[in-house]
Amino acid sequence: GKSFIRFGDGEARILMKRDIPRQPWHRELQSTLLEMVRNYSSRSPYVLGVAFAQLTASESSFNEEGIGVWRLYRLVFRVCFPKATTYGDAFVFYDNRYMREKLAPVLKDRKIICVTNRRNMDAETYRYLVSVFLSVTFVYTKNWDAFSEYDDIRARVAALVGDSVSHEMLVLLACGPAGKAVGYHLS
Repeated sequence: GKSFIRFGDGEARILMKRDIPRQPWHRELQSTLLEMVRNYSSRSPYVLGVAFAQLTASESSFNEEGIGVWRLYRLVFRVCFPKATTYGDAFVFYDNRYMREKLAPVLKDRKIICVTNRRNMDAETYRYLVSVFLSVTFVYTKNWDAFSEYDDIRARVAALVGDSVSHEMLVLLACGPAGKAVGYHLS
């Protein structure tokens, strides 16, 4: 199997040397994200998920705040992303019905390592994860600037995964651009 790495507007902003709400820009983070994008192909050990709807929608469909965000995203996609390859849908995980009806039944017998910050892990999400999956181990990151502990996050995940990656093991990285960097390097 391949890793799925969602590339959203936050990652596009980091590529353009901008801070985002919970992650300041870091040169190393920008470099890793750019390498991940430029090296992407159908033979990559990961699939990049992009915001198809925002790449193809008319600008009149965006609200005032979204125009600037998605213009930047479109520019980054046009300039940085390889064109002759296939991408996944970045928003597939935002569809709760799809998650519960399609993904959860396939993934239910998996052991999950969930890398996130405590702010993301509300009681409802926690209960859902522990009720659906065979087992869930949490690796918590800082709420702000998770990339500043990149080496520690990567080491903790690698220690939990061990030497052999099992089909039943799934690593869920929900800690912003830092998670994308970890996923890329562990793919």
